[in-house]
Amino acid sequence: MIIGPVTSYLQSFIGEGYTWIYNLNPTICGILLGGLWQVLVMFGLHWAITPLMINNIQTLGFDTIMIGMFGASFAQTGAVIAIYLRSRNKKTKSLCIPAIVSGLAGVTEPAIYGITLPKKKPFIITCIVSAITGAIIAASGAKYYIVPGMGVFGYTAFMNTQTQNITGMIWAIGASILALVGGFAAVYLT
Repeated sequence: MIIGPVTSYLQSFIGEGYTWIYNLNPTICGILLGGLWQVLVMFGLHWAITPLMINNIQTLGFDTIMIGMFGASFAQTGAVIAIYLRSRNKKTKSLCIPAIVSGLAGVTEPAIYGITLPKKKPFIITCIVSAITGAIIAASGAKYYIVPGMGVFGYTAFMNTQTQNITGMIWAIGASILALVGGFAAVYLT
C-alpha cells in the first residue's frame, strides 16, 4: 500500500521540520516566524507550529519559538489604520474599522483578506515589520510562560509568575507598539 510509506514520510518530514525550527537561534526564529506568520495564517499553516509551543510550555515551562509572531497582528492593525486614513473609498473605510478592532485582539484574517493582501504592498510591508519586531522580541530573551491569547490579550503570557518578572511583558508591549507604529508609518507613507 502507498498510504503507509507516504504517512511515514510525512511524519518524518514534519518531525524534522519541528526539530529544525526548535534548533534555530531564537532571533533567527523570531525573524522567520515574524516575517512568515501572516503567510502561514493565509493557508492555515500557523496551526502546525502551535504544538511546538504547547510542548515547550509543558516540558520546559516556557516557549521561545512562537514569540516571534507576536508583532504581526499589530503591524497589520497599523497598516489598516493607515489605509483607513488615506482611503477615499467608503467600502474600504467600512472594512477597516472591524479589521482594526479584530487586529488589536489578535485576529488578522479580516485585515489580511479584506484589506492588505488585495493591495499587496501593505501586506508585504506588514511581513517586513513583523520580521523586525519578531527579531526584537526574540533577542530580548522574552518567553511565553502560558499559552497566550492573541493581540493585546497576549501580554500577560510573557510574565513569569513564579519569579514575578515582567521584563518579557515590557519587551512585548514595546515591540507591539513598534509594530503598530512601523506598520502605520510605512503604509501611510507609501
